[in-house]
Amino acid sequence: MQLARAALRTEDSLTAIADAIGYQSESAFSTAFRRVVGMSPREFRVSLRAQSRGLGSGNSLPMRSSEVHSPASKDDD
Repeated sequence: MQLARAALRTEDSLTAIADAIGYQSESAFSTAFRRVVGMSPREFRVSLRAQSRGLGSGNSLPMRSSEVHSPASKDDD
């Protein structure tokens, strides 16, 4: 899926990306991508574009909520 994430930064069609990374259909690619990443390839691409417009560099990738870890809280004694 790292290859797919990188490819979604391009203007290539989802069908071309799916074919390039070895999926027989856009549907199969989309299903696998959603299972692993937590959003569809189209949603991922839209979020990348929104980040690049809204946050400047756009270097951070969208992540599923299960991939986001909050720092452990520390007690001030």
